[in-house]
Amino acid sequence: MTRVAALAAALLAAFFAGGSLAPAAAATRAERWAWAAALLLMSAGEAALFFALGQGWTHFLLSVFLLAEALVVALLALGSLYLLVPRAVAHVWAVIVSLAAVALLLMLAAAGVTDASPAAGQAAWQGLEEPGALLGLSVALRSLGILILLAAAAATFVYVSSHRRKAVLAAVGALVAVYGADIAFTQGGFTAFAVMQAVGGTLVFAGIVTGGPSRPAGRRYRARH
Repeated sequence: MTRVAALAAALLAAFFAGGSLAPAAAATRAERWAWAAALLLMSAGEAALFFALGQGWTHFLLSVFLLAEALVVALLALGSLYLLVPRAVAHVWAVIVSLAAVALLLMLAAAGVTDASPAAGQAAWQGLEEPGALLGLSVALRSLGILILLAAAAATFVYVSSHRRKAVLAAVGALVAVYGADIAFTQGGFTAFAVMQAVGGTLVFAGIVTGGPSRPAGRRYRARH
């Protein structure tokens, strides 16, 4: 049942990633590419979990899963920034996320893997011999990403109200997919984790394909000043 839930969540997120870029007129918008990347990474993480449930964590599978855990929220936040603020501001967060991703890759490449098993209900971080620094960077990225998403959603109640649904659903979806999934894991293991990730991804996708049309953030900003 757990493997079925992980596979379903992976396929659903991959479908949403493709669907995020479906509207031809908006497919070149930076926010859609950022959100699609977040959903694709979520799909990769669930796919890694699916295979790990059958054969245990390998270094590659664990690295993919932990990268997804660390970066999905950051990429969702990047999408909201590209949607709502001047592009130069969003570029700063893009650089921070890129540097953090490189640091995560380097730390994961040097990390040792334990015999922790997802099939036994052990958390993925237990699969690393010394997860301290990597876990700290992941938590920092996720926390900053959530703060950006919540701030972006709140800003739509004052500015750019036509994008309120996108920003609010991106924030709520991220909360469900990350913190909701973590809480669900403590109660129902990886089955509940995969279900909550699927729900969070669905909320994000619902926000992407609804609401006002995408327009260049810099133009919106200049119009208000």
